[in-house]
Amino acid sequence: MTARLLLLAALGAAWAAGQIQLFVRDAPGSERQAAQTLDFGSVPTGDVREIPLRVRNLGEGSVTISRFRIRPPGSPFSLDGHPSIPHVVAPGWNVDFRVRFRPPAFGNWSAVLEINELTFILFGHSPPTAILSVEDRGQFEPVAAGGTIVFGRIERGSRLSRKFRLGSPPEATVTVAAVALEAGPFESAALPAAPLTLRSGEFAEFIITYAPVRAGIHQSVLRVDDRAFILEGVAYDPPLPKPEIRLEPETLESARQGKVRITLPSPAPASGAGELQIELQPSVQPAGEDAAILFVNGKGRSIPFTVREGETSARFGAEDAAVFQTGTTAGTLVFTARLGAHTVRHSVQIPAAPVVIDSAAGRRTARELEIEIRGFDNSRSVSQTTFNFYDTQGRLLPGQPIRADVAAAFRSYFESSTVGGMFALTARFPVSGDASLVGAVEVEFTSALGPSAKRRIPF
Repeated sequence: MTARLLLLAALGAAWAAGQIQLFVRDAPGSERQAAQTLDFGSVPTGDVREIPLRVRNLGEGSVTISRFRIRPPGSPFSLDGHPSIPHVVAPGWNVDFRVRFRPPAFGNWSAVLEINELTFILFGHSPPTAILSVEDRGQFEPVAAGGTIVFGRIERGSRLSRKFRLGSPPEATVTVAAVALEAGPFESAALPAAPLTLRSGEFAEFIITYAPVRAGIHQSVLRVDDRAFILEGVAYDPPLPKPEIRLEPETLESARQGKVRITLPSPAPASGAGELQIELQPSVQPAGEDAAILFVNGKGRSIPFTVREGETSARFGAEDAAVFQTGTTAGTLVFTARLGAHTVRHSVQIPAAPVVIDSAAGRRTARELEIEIRGFDNSRSVSQTTFNFYDTQGRLLPGQPIRADVAAAFRSYFESSTVGGMFALTARFPVSGDASLVGAVEVEFTSALGPSAKRRIPF
């Protein structure tokens, strides 16, 4: 009974092993059954060739892969992308991996690939070929065909050179039929002349220089016979000079427009883009908001600008200056320009001033006099309004002046205002006599900065 169970177990194991087969993946979406020998062909010393493979479970039950290796250890053949074992493969499923051949020296090489009970012979040949090496910190390191030689990052317009060496493999003589460098930012004035014969221990050295004229990632190809080596470098633009902020006019008041320019102390070595911001640091209370402080051609408190290579001034779209409004709040306007690694600021004071009356109008009815006044108080400290009424002959009427304490009303208004120090005031005066005898009124505001200019308003 025991012997029969052992026999059944052995038969079961053989049947499970027969469920898996090895396929070669020549192209995405295609596969062909692998032969008993996997031939990697001729691969130059130090180069790499891979064969993409697939283990597929063609049976109706799961298979556990418990052996997945290449013998002998240390051969120039290696596994890549293979699963860790044990690994279960469900019916109809597959496992993709690659076998890599990197010959360390010329000659014939072989090894065995084992997948459970399946075995495949791996074979490759490495002919004597010249070895390309590149100097790195005083040592020459070999480069595989198809590999990338990184020159590093430099400023465009600069030059960076690296030393290369073509040498013969040990105990062999090789002939290099052609050495060529593709046109581009990589150049060499003295590539080895071909055909070049190198006996054992001989080598030829040459310099390749990376000399980019434009910023970006650059690649070129160095060809040695039919082998290609990628050269790569990164070039960046030189730093832009520190910008300067210039205002026109240099001194400012409230409710004005000005121009701001961005200039450079020297021509820009490269094109670039930056941003200019404007902000207010109010010197009054209540501070409130002042939506009128903005760039007119940007419709906000920030505006982009560009700098062109070779020029010394920035452009705001099609304009050479940005137009801004100073608002109606006393304080400090701060302009901040950011360009490349630079951040510069320029501050200008908006001094506090007496109340300004922008416009005024009077209306007369049989029983009432109405006055509408528009203006601004950039100190937000208006406390009193004074009215003097005149008859139609320009004579001051009796009982003048009429004063009104408006401090509390204005303070409450400014606390919630978003238009800075701007205000609109409507005053009504009832008339008990003949209103037609009143010809004009003179208005004056008093703030912490003193009295405003008087405005005479006709009816």
